[in-house]
Amino acid sequence: MQQSRAALPFIVLATLTACGADTTGPDPIPSGPVATLAMSTPSVVIGTGLTTTLAATPKNAGGDVLTGRTITWTSRTSATATVSASGVVTASAPGSSWIVAESETIKDSTEVTVVDGRIAFAWNNNEATAGATTPDAEYSYNPTAAANTMNRAGLGLYTVGWTGLTVPSGAINAQFVTAYSPTNGGFCMDDNWGDSQLIFRCYDNAGVLADQSSTSVVIGSGTLSGRSAFAWVDSPTASAEASGTWRHHPLGRSIFSEHVATGSYVVRFAGLQRAGASDREGVVVTAYGPTAAVCQPGAPTSTTTALEVAVRCFDAAGAPVDSRYTILLADGARAGASLGFALADQPAVASYTPANSAVRGTGSVLITRASAGVWDVAFTGFARSGTLKESFIVSPVGTTAGRCSIQYWDYSSTAGGTSTVRVGCSTVAGVAADIPFSIVAVQ
Repeated sequence: MQQSRAALPFIVLATLTACGADTTGPDPIPSGPVATLAMSTPSVVIGTGLTTTLAATPKNAGGDVLTGRTITWTSRTSATATVSASGVVTASAPGSSWIVAESETIKDSTEVTVVDGRIAFAWNNNEATAGATTPDAEYSYNPTAAANTMNRAGLGLYTVGWTGLTVPSGAINAQFVTAYSPTNGGFCMDDNWGDSQLIFRCYDNAGVLADQSSTSVVIGSGTLSGRSAFAWVDSPTASAEASGTWRHHPLGRSIFSEHVATGSYVVRFAGLQRAGASDREGVVVTAYGPTAAVCQPGAPTSTTTALEVAVRCFDAAGAPVDSRYTILLADGARAGASLGFALADQPAVASYTPANSAVRGTGSVLITRASAGVWDVAFTGFARSGTLKESFIVSPVGTTAGRCSIQYWDYSSTAGGTSTVRVGCSTVAGVAADIPFSIVAVQ
């Protein structure tokens, strides 16, 4: 009995020692001198007067990220672009500059190309007139002050010419088309484009080429501000990075399209996630190619690393189909202009302001249901001034095939005034229907 009592303290001590051996301290903080410095992007395009933010990550020889290290920023050509102590780059004038980051004598750099933003648009109100016509100047805009042109090559086949419009070196553009007051659920889609023209096709609800009125918009790199981005997705059957030649990302980072299933994609805009609850954005999609299709976005979702948008593409009968498409993420207006957008996600509600809607610079959006499948979208603070005019891009939203179009719009020329656009949506059979839609208003 005495031997058992003597052994007890030893047993308890051994148990405590074993428990102590299972505990571990925090991971050591990486240390050592800076061995490498990696910029967030090797190159980026910025519009004159706009800003972007670069980041540089220091690492030690073992590849561990180092924190608390001083990084200094300089611009090789400050007349083109300047940079703040925190890496915020401001575009001053067209040209090119290298932005250099340095930490403990280790350097890396990003090439910044500054371009003048480009935007043009046209309303095709001569949809049945063969040959060349001039779109209504009241609802068309070209920064060169030249008249846009419209050419009808055949039934439902059109080319809009952006007269004199050129794309600056280092920049690209994206182009979108929306049917205007079509008959029987008709729709339009991109076929091809170049620097100064857009070739597009219009169809009836059965997918047969048909003459339709339309609105067309071309937007260049560095035109819209904030998180605005666009991409032409030319890999309809596989997951891939969006074409490097035909995309714009304000941070110069990845735009990746994941092919989930036939006609189903997820587009990830790296680094463009929402920074807070008040952030919002407009997203529209236009199908691209020679075969009748409609592509439409889902509601954007924000992760810790990207803004994600589900995209669905359908054939004329409403069946999923793999298709090329062009996607626009609209967040901020171009210099001297306004931008409006709304995700109309309550189609049966009589009147409401969508949670994901805004007018940039200052304004608001109100959607009023006029009848089944018809709404008036009022953009307060979105008014004409000087040479500014306006146009609209509309997409149906969601996983069910739909058709949405512009019916007409009224504009205001009073500062802070309201421009109202009527939107109509239908099923693929051309029957008016309450379905969600997304609209972007540009100047």
